[in-house]
Amino acid sequence: MKIAHVDLVEKAVEYHEIDVTTLRDFGGGRDLGVALLRRNVFTGRPLDPRGPLILSIGLLVGTPFPLSNRLTFVFRSPLTKTVAWAQTGGYVGVALANLGIIALCIRGRAESLSYFYVTE
Repeated sequence: MKIAHVDLVEKAVEYHEIDVTTLRDFGGGRDLGVALLRRNVFTGRPLDPRGPLILSIGLLVGTPFPLSNRLTFVFRSPLTKTVAWAQTGGYVGVALANLGIIALCIRGRAESLSYFYVTE
């Protein structure tokens, strides 16, 4: 499994293999997202573009296990300035799992309205 670090300013992506210890300790989903948020310590304002937005999936996403399609967003809350998270279902989590990506760590602000396309 890999973590993709996406820099919207530099328009670059770096992939890092996730170690077994981290998977064992945090598993995935919200726990992994919080660990990545803590690892990417940022003390600025929550909506500052340098602050990371993390999308992560659980270990069962992409398997035949029922309802295993959850995608978790982890970020610093603009209201409380602490860790916040939201979850959604759908196809994005499964698509990331099929590519071997357990998390996307997104930083920066694009110059103009844009998107990034995750593929092999």
